[in-house]
Amino acid sequence: MITKIRQNRFAPYAALTASLLLFLGQALVYMRQLPSTLDEGNYLYKGYLFVTGVIRPFEPYGVWTNKMPFAFLIPGSAQALFGPGLLTGRLFAIFLGLLTLYALWHFVRRESGPWWAAAAVAVVAVNPGVVRMYTQALSEGPVALLLMGAVAVGVGRGRRLWHLLAASFIFAAAVLTRENMLPVFGLYLFYIIFEHGWKKALLASIPGLLLLAAVHAIFWPDIVTNIWMPWLP
Repeated sequence: MITKIRQNRFAPYAALTASLLLFLGQALVYMRQLPSTLDEGNYLYKGYLFVTGVIRPFEPYGVWTNKMPFAFLIPGSAQALFGPGLLTGRLFAIFLGLLTLYALWHFVRRESGPWWAAAAVAVVAVNPGVVRMYTQALSEGPVALLLMGAVAVGVGRGRRLWHLLAASFIFAAAVLTRENMLPVFGLYLFYIIFEHGWKKALLASIPGLLLLAAVHAIFWPDIVTNIWMPWLP
């Protein structure tokens, strides 16, 4: 019986569908049950003000921009498109969670096969703590998607140069969402050195460094004062 299930090429996709439905069902319940937090309000309200142009990130005498700009701009963009509010932010967070699960499934399926991919998604779907995190309009959700998306694009066998360039750009976007992701960007470049050589590592670093430089130039010097200075001893 188990052998027949494994030989059925549609079975892992059925298992994947069941896991996604389980994740979505829990998320829709938590969306209504979980109380709003201070962090959610900050990301949503400030993000909406930033995207609609009412206030600029790091603007003097404006709202306190205590996180990287993408942490506010990503949920703010969803509110600008679909209307401001907690419900919009949480529905958008669930959508990002589903995209993260797709990126996870795509990566594991490519590297290890569909059954392992379905199992990886199931591990997330049966974890209420993870589902709760993906339900709330917090910066962890967008970062999880960016990290998993970058891994799905730029890590593994047979990656071409454009895959490495795209992954570098996405990793830099993760840094611009949460500054503590900076070591992950560096680790990815080290991975490229060992897997593809230092020349491709140098080329792959260009898109990510350009994005980081451009955003820091736009918000200079306040982004350094507000974000990076507190990390110094």
